[in-house]
Amino acid sequence: MAKQAMTKHSLESQVSQLKKNVGTTNFKDLFRNYDPFFKSLKDLRDTIDDENQRLGEMDDLLQDIEDLTTRVECQKQDRNKKLIWGVTMVAMTGISFAVAFIPIVGPPLAMACSTTTTFGKAVDIWMTRRRRFKDLAMSNINHFTFLLVGKTGSGISSTANSLLKECVFKTSDKSKTKSSHVRIKKNVTIDGMNLTVVDTPGLMHTGLSSNEAKLKACNDLQEAVSKCPDQGKLVIIIVLKYGDRFTEENRTTIHILKQIFGEDNFGQSFILVVSFGDLYDLNYPDGHKFDVWLKAQTNDLGHLLSLVQYRCVKFNNICKKEKKLKIQRQKLFELANSLDYSYSKEHFHLLRKQQHRLMLEAKLSEKQAYYNLKEVEFCTKLYFIFLTTRNLNSYELLNREIGQILKEIEESDNADIIFYREGESRLFAGFQTSLEAIQRNVKREQTLVRHENEIDELTEDLNKLIEENRFDKLSHCSERFHGLLRDDISNKDLHHVTSKLKEAQLKLKEAKRDKLNLEFGAKIYTLQEDFGKINLPVSSRTFKSLRNRFDEIEQTLTTKCSNDVEGLEDLLNDVNDLKLQMNEFEEQNTKFLPKDNCSSTTWLIIAVIIVSVSIIPALVTDNSWVVFVVAVSLTVLLIKFLYSWLSQFIAKVLALRDLGVNIL
Repeated sequence: MAKQAMTKHSLESQVSQLKKNVGTTNFKDLFRNYDPFFKSLKDLRDTIDDENQRLGEMDDLLQDIEDLTTRVECQKQDRNKKLIWGVTMVAMTGISFAVAFIPIVGPPLAMACSTTTTFGKAVDIWMTRRRRFKDLAMSNINHFTFLLVGKTGSGISSTANSLLKECVFKTSDKSKTKSSHVRIKKNVTIDGMNLTVVDTPGLMHTGLSSNEAKLKACNDLQEAVSKCPDQGKLVIIIVLKYGDRFTEENRTTIHILKQIFGEDNFGQSFILVVSFGDLYDLNYPDGHKFDVWLKAQTNDLGHLLSLVQYRCVKFNNICKKEKKLKIQRQKLFELANSLDYSYSKEHFHLLRKQQHRLMLEAKLSEKQAYYNLKEVEFCTKLYFIFLTTRNLNSYELLNREIGQILKEIEESDNADIIFYREGESRLFAGFQTSLEAIQRNVKREQTLVRHENEIDELTEDLNKLIEENRFDKLSHCSERFHGLLRDDISNKDLHHVTSKLKEAQLKLKEAKRDKLNLEFGAKIYTLQEDFGKINLPVSSRTFKSLRNRFDEIEQTLTTKCSNDVEGLEDLLNDVNDLKLQMNEFEEQNTKFLPKDNCSSTTWLIIAVIIVSVSIIPALVTDNSWVVFVVAVSLTVLLIKFLYSWLSQFIAKVLALRDLGVNIL
């Protein structure tokens, strides 16, 4: 490769120098030295051709030389025409000047001579350009590219040399192929045909495994098509050795060609050449017609002939008679001209799906072994992680590795780039299904471990709250628990950690119980202290405020107990004891209160009404009985207050006597 690169670089420099000389040298100097310059072009072209046959990868330089040669020749023709028309114009100018003095007809003749020269030059330029354009178009129409393919040892290079009428490509009498890379001979005129012949290495290369040979065949054929010129028609010629038994290698070769070029194109762009025609002539010395022999073929060869529509030519590559060689070439050219539809590089690109399928099949066994190994490796890793660390990072790393392999399978075995028949399974569909199942198990274990870790963290946080008696984050822990509970209900895979979730639930209940004990225990203790500070008798308002506080505590505890908060028995017992004390205190306190049916407020209202009714008439009339009524009302009111005071005093004395206190 290094030698090839150095040689190509050196030749490119020479070609660039020639192009530079053509561009910078004036026409006079260039055409004065035309023969030496043209000879240097020819020598350089021969050198590049030899190096291309020996090293390859120099077809672009050959094309540059051909283009440069055509350019110089056209410039020479234009220069010669310019000189000729210059001399012609000088001569016609002299003639015009001479005839101008002839009476009557002189001036018209002079004008005709001048006009004829100008018109003739324009017509000549137009015809020259038209001819060049027509030659270019005809070269595209009559230009054929013969791409020779076949199994190793079928005589591909020998057939190519027979077409070119010279030994351009090296051949070998052995079954091993002599060609190791694609070789090409461009723009050769043979029997009136403008040809480009592409010699390819034999398919199913000897010395390589089946898969390696398939892969090399795909690469060689793609390289061969890429080197074919864009103009003209591309004809694929399958070279088949006469008498060669149709082995599995032949079938594989035909399969490769179908995948690369498309089976439908066999009947439109393919020609079959049966090489070693001398063996056929020895086998049929009586002159058995070759066409009859073709029609009699069955099995694999018959199928191949039907695919190419029996377009087949027999070639005797060792024949020395030019007449016979020309006849077999003419038969091949006639078949090529009869093709209504020729294969092109554009069509080749449209069959990329089939080409990718073939390249994938060439690597199938290698890929299958690789994916089998990866499947076993992933299963082993998953089992090892499950038995040892059960670490989330390990699961994540394994998940990424499986994802990379699945992505690789999707990219290499994608129905968008690989040809598949309708209903046909993808080549690596089984591996993809297995790896996806392993990935699901990894994600399942990953989710399970993450769920377990979250439960353990929650349980640890609850234990910390219980130990420190700090319940400010209890509501957050409760939300976390309910989130885990929802996940457990929605995901059946998480049912394996239900026992841990129940343990966390017990811890949550314990924390709630401790929080209530701490909170309401303080409230009950404060209420008990406040209750202990009051003495008999006490006002109804004071006792009612204590009773309201007690009712609030009792109601809250009852609600908490109904919400399945267990372990509040001590608080409830304290509440019941306090309730009994308060009821007893209330009973004793009622003994200090008067028990009449009419309250002091009622008596006061009655007295005010009587006084008001008495005063109003007194203001209007001057009657003495009004004064009497007022006096009676004031007396009644005084008696009522005196009665109330005496009743309360007697009740207190009796109540204190019941308690063992003697105030008299």
